Amino acid sequence: MKTKKKRVLIVDDSTGLRENMKEALANAGLEVSAEASHGNEVVALYTSSKPDVVLLDTQLPLKNGPEVLAELKKAAPKARVVLLASLGEEALVEQLLKQGATDFLIRPVVPADAAQLLKRVAELA
Repeated sequence: MKTKKKRVLIVDDSTGLRENMKEALANAGLEVSAEASHGNEVVALYTSSKPDVVLLDTQLPLKNGPEVLAELKKAAPKARVVLLASLGEEALVEQLLKQGATDFLIRPVVPADAAQLLKRVAELA
């Protein structure tokens, strides 16, 4: 029986990061269910693409990471979210973990290492 690949929704305004993560995720045996470059489309993409885990940048245009996390957890309370934060955002990360984020990564990230963390979180399903 073939096991279904775990799926990741990537939310980051950096095209380069999204491209690097797609390659690293594929190498780790994961599939990208969808991508978003800003926060306004995340809940709709989550609902339509049904990822196992979301990689969410904390600093996004139009709607920031904390707003997106709150909306996502309201729409899908069991959503597993890994934050992508910058150095100096430790207090924000701590707050978002209390609000339901599953784990976090601090920039700069090594895509292969990030993919392994996302795989572990996705397998919690």
